[in-house]
Amino acid sequence: MRLRQLLLLSCLPLVSVAQENMTLQSWYSYDERAADVWGWESEDGHFYAIIGIFDGTSIVDITDPSSPIEVAFVGGPESIWRDIKTWNDHAYVVNETGGGMLIIDLSDLPGVPDTTSYTGDSLATAHNIFIDEHGIAYVIGSNRHNGGALFLDLNSDPMAPEQIGYYDVNYCHDLYVRGDTMWTAELYVGQFGVVDVSDKASPVVLATQTTPAFFTHNLWLSDDGDYL
Repeated sequence: MRLRQLLLLSCLPLVSVAQENMTLQSWYSYDERAADVWGWESEDGHFYAIIGIFDGTSIVDITDPSSPIEVAFVGGPESIWRDIKTWNDHAYVVNETGGGMLIIDLSDLPGVPDTTSYTGDSLATAHNIFIDEHGIAYVIGSNRHNGGALFLDLNSDPMAPEQIGYYDVNYCHDLYVRGDTMWTAELYVGQFGVVDVSDKASPVVLATQTTPAFFTHNLWLSDDGDYL
């Protein structure tokens, strides 16, 4: 059993700070460092934590939060960074070492999941991934298109996404999409961008804004859309 401690669903940094209206239910342990965690609920009501660790992706059943159980592990290139998102019953995992984007079919959990890798357009590495409400994945900070964002449609075949466009104006470290607008964290030029992505094949920059210290690491939009 892997021995490095992970605070389930909250991750390591929060263990040393006070929580309000939160109760620690359990720990799950790894001997490799963890990079990201994402939650998913199956149709039969089971809850899973999908955790990126140094040598792969761990899937942990947390339906009973006091007794987490690893039900699957998908090995991958050793990487200190993995990022995970889900769309319907599939998980999409990127890393900064190689191998493209890992796709995991979660529908047979707790059985052994089917997996494949997406390497279209010579995709090998990426820092981050975002999936919007329409099932479009934005693969961010990759080895392609100036490190901007690769747009993939997950709807027709979730195991074989279709590339429908890309954004290559600047490297993106993070982004957020709502409706037809994409907000980009363009870390190396110290700004965020506002981009019209109504036509995924031809995104249009609407505005840019520098941020304090010229270091735009990540961003997200408030629920009411009034604040970024």
